Amino acid sequence: MNISTAFDVNIKQKKISMGDFDFYLVMDGYYRLDGGSMYGMVPKQIWEKFERYDERNRLYMAMNCLLVRKGDEIYLVDVGIGDKLDEKGREIFGIEKEKTLIQEMADVGVSPDMVTHVILTHMHFDHTGWIQDGEGNLIFRNARHYIQRTEWEEALEPHMRFKNSYLRNYYSALMGSNQLVLLDGDKDIDENVSVIFAPGHSKGHQIVVFDSGERKFAHFGDIVALASQVRQNWVCGFDRSPEDTVTNKMPILERAFEENWLIMSAHDRTIRIGELQKVKGKFRLKKIL
Repeated sequence: MNISTAFDVNIKQKKISMGDFDFYLVMDGYYRLDGGSMYGMVPKQIWEKFERYDERNRLYMAMNCLLVRKGDEIYLVDVGIGDKLDEKGREIFGIEKEKTLIQEMADVGVSPDMVTHVILTHMHFDHTGWIQDGEGNLIFRNARHYIQRTEWEEALEPHMRFKNSYLRNYYSALMGSNQLVLLDGDKDIDENVSVIFAPGHSKGHQIVVFDSGERKFAHFGDIVALASQVRQNWVCGFDRSPEDTVTNKMPILERAFEENWLIMSAHDRTIRIGELQKVKGKFRLKKIL
């Protein structure tokens, strides 16, 4: 049964507090991607009811990362697109940044050296941009970086169809590093933090779950890139295996609904954090932040 549990929300700080955890929405700005690529088989006549798009059919999207504090432990889920795209790349993706991820972290008192865990839902370039700087040095130098082994292998030798999604100069500093932790399937990172293996969008995609003891909070990565994608068959057109995305996300969403998790979408600019509802038997995401 879906039972509500109290939590504190600070809208100005984009912060949610539950138990010993403080959860912060930290962004790496906005960008644009083709609407058809984001919605796949869903016709434009339907998805345009939910989305803003420009004259080039590009959706206006956010890069939503999750910063979590629990005592001296500081976790960061996904690290945005970074600052290494050239002028042509910035124009293609319509990059807009009032602040970078690093600046948003500083606003809540966290420097890169303070981060203890970086957990990546997957290795696409819009999720790995701040792993290293332009000189190839790790930015979160005191953090262990957690990646599914199958995703890391794909990032090093991507299939031709997906090679433009994996940019080695975003993460080459992890090659041979003792800061890299490769995971095989569902794993506990520590007592209150775990990952759920959910391939489909990419070969080694994972969901990251924090258990406050009162309620769970999960970053769903790109299997819920947009809030509308809590619908069963709504997946990205460029998913590596759309059928697997659908198959893998539904039991997790059912569990999230029954246990009343809070959910972060990776790229929605309106509903960044929400809780699941069922309307006529179908999932919808109710906005919290």
